[in-house]
Amino acid sequence: MGKHPLRNQPHHLLLVTVSILMGSGRVAPDAPAITLVEAGTARFIIVHAERSARVGEAIYAFDQPKASDVLAGLLAEYTGRVSGAEVRVFAETAAPAEYPGIVLHLGATARGAAFAETRGEMEEDEFFIAFPDPTTILITGSFQHGIEWGTYEFIERFLGVRWLFAGELGTHIPETPDITVPRQAINQKPAYLTRAISFDNGRSELTDWSRLSRLRRRIRHGHYLGVLVHPGTFLETHPEFYPVQGETRARPIDPLTFVAWQPCFTAPGIAETIAPHVARFIRAATPPTSTISLGVNDNGGHCECARCVALDGDGKTPSGLANRSESYYTFCNALAAEVHRHLPDRHELRFGLLAYSQVSVPPKAPLHPSLVPFITLDRMLWADPETRRLGHALNEQWQRQAHAIGWYDYIYGKHYSLPRVYFHTMQEYLSYGSRNDVEHYYAEAYIADDYREGPKYWLTMKLLWNPELDVETALDEWYAAAVGPQAAPYLKRYFARWERFWTAEIHASEWFQDMKESTYCQYSDTRYFAAVSRDLLDSQMGLLQATEAAASSALGRKRARMWITGLANANAIVTFRNALAALKKPGVTFTTRQVLVHDQFDGADTPLEPHRLGGLPGEGWSTWKSDYSKASLTIDAAGGYRGGALLIDKMADAQTPSPTGTVFMRRIPVRHPGLVRLTLRARAEHHAEGGRFDLTFRFQDDNSQWVDFMALTETVLFPIEREGEWQELSAVVPIPAREEITGLMVHLGTASTNSGKFWFDEIRLEGVE
Repeated sequence: MGKHPLRNQPHHLLLVTVSILMGSGRVAPDAPAITLVEAGTARFIIVHAERSARVGEAIYAFDQPKASDVLAGLLAEYTGRVSGAEVRVFAETAAPAEYPGIVLHLGATARGAAFAETRGEMEEDEFFIAFPDPTTILITGSFQHGIEWGTYEFIERFLGVRWLFAGELGTHIPETPDITVPRQAINQKPAYLTRAISFDNGRSELTDWSRLSRLRRRIRHGHYLGVLVHPGTFLETHPEFYPVQGETRARPIDPLTFVAWQPCFTAPGIAETIAPHVARFIRAATPPTSTISLGVNDNGGHCECARCVALDGDGKTPSGLANRSESYYTFCNALAAEVHRHLPDRHELRFGLLAYSQVSVPPKAPLHPSLVPFITLDRMLWADPETRRLGHALNEQWQRQAHAIGWYDYIYGKHYSLPRVYFHTMQEYLSYGSRNDVEHYYAEAYIADDYREGPKYWLTMKLLWNPELDVETALDEWYAAAVGPQAAPYLKRYFARWERFWTAEIHASEWFQDMKESTYCQYSDTRYFAAVSRDLLDSQMGLLQATEAAASSALGRKRARMWITGLANANAIVTFRNALAALKKPGVTFTTRQVLVHDQFDGADTPLEPHRLGGLPGEGWSTWKSDYSKASLTIDAAGGYRGGALLIDKMADAQTPSPTGTVFMRRIPVRHPGLVRLTLRARAEHHAEGGRFDLTFRFQDDNSQWVDFMALTETVLFPIEREGEWQELSAVVPIPAREEITGLMVHLGTASTNSGKFWFDEIRLEGVE
């Protein structure tokens, strides 16, 4: 189909010079050079524009481009850090009329703006670094975003600075008294319009790093139908807009606005009723916006009325779910058309969609030109040839039905305790996407504090700008910058070994085979550790230790030590998972060494308080439940095995569409090494078929922070044997070999049921051997 009006040129990256970093093109050996710094003395000044160039839309505050004076200060600062030179910076109206050296114009100065005009209308992220005469350098563009990205390109390319990962620890500053720049123009624009990665909103250094790495969001695409068809706006006046689930019409409640329900997409008049609200939002938005999301809510909950079922038919998605695409995309087409009818002059409007779960396949009819579906998939799975073939086929189906496509990826991240890297697979799929109408890219990532995945996110961001870069050259540069040229070969072998693990060796595992048809790999499923041998961990640790020994700077050794600590933690996880497997073998017996807890609840005097996440709980049992759960967690003074008992009453949650979490919690001081055994009695009434008791064990440090929340967790589920009768539950767990672990958090709860009453009594926690 035709290209979306947002992009007026073909999907490609313009480059008119070498990029040491990007591996694209070559400079003639005799290209003239300009000396900026000589023997630590600046031979140039920076003159910056006093007003920004045109500013494209900033969807979020952190997407707002930096002003030219800020960029000039940054360029001067890094020049000084690299060379020791002090660079003078002037606003355009305060700049000297004559200067005997080089003048670098940054932004829309008179000279910069005049040059940009000669190039015609540039795209918002496009920039030029130009050399119109032997004493002038221009960093310019039609838009301020492009000028910002051009400044970062200049700092990386000509000063040699590398932002390897976030913060000072991740910043590589070379030292040289001389800086020269070849006089050859550079013109770049990115392959992907949206380049977005969700890091961790609580870590400001990650936001800064994402700017330096040229990330930018251009389209809203998240779960949003719960806002557009908000129950507070329409439930009373238009109950027919809400889904029939089973035999009843749902009445969604806060905070389940985005979870476990979808509008009735075939309700008469739904698009016509909602469109004026959307149009008013767009008109009133401050700052102005040209994008809004029509993304489905999370966790399914599609309407089962006769109209929706008839329109959708009985087809399945590739992952085996009921296909609900026809009703959803018919609604989206109608709503987009209606909004454009209300806003006939807003041709630039784009509506992001999530091609996710039950709406992952395209509809039979083409999409409205303003609709941009984001196809959701963990594309590490494309390392498997058959999965890649199926993924390409799905993308090509979407190409036939949509004017532009986005990808929603899952490149986690801190939830994996081993470095999950797949550099070459990533380059292959981002190159494929850029050649096949994929203009927008978003990924869930959530980076570990120890940056255990090394160059992965740095490389991802470089590939989003230029997916054709030479991966090997880029990685070699990252390794050398991180630890120095002598240590770089060891670090390269370390990450290459993990890449082989995740793109080849893991494929035969039960974990990978179960994930192949999933939208994203389940990081909470720790079966991937079964493919990790002790020999692999030992050899990997040897490579990191060699890296540390050969590192050329204190900063390089500090980075290597950080990764050594992270791998030691992974080693402890493997030991923990192996110990759990050994404890479950038939015939294993235990002897009590020490009684840590013995609770019988003979009355209602044991204090229960809500657990304060991030704070140490008080002595005894505390409670936690989902925000939307109506369950009660109390002590039943007479309902125990002998006397009282802990009671979870979930009867009020029976009609809640999303699974509700309700648990009793207790923190017990523990230290490695050792084993602990939990035994208790439990009974249940009025639970859903298949309901189970859930005993979960997690570990905390002195500050009540979880230690490897995903990997160092053990959940044991027990089928409910007989309604209303007591049964004995027992589980044994090892204390992981992690120095920071000082507490075991025990959770008593339920699984696979949103209804019922559950009692827990005679709770005994023992140290055993």
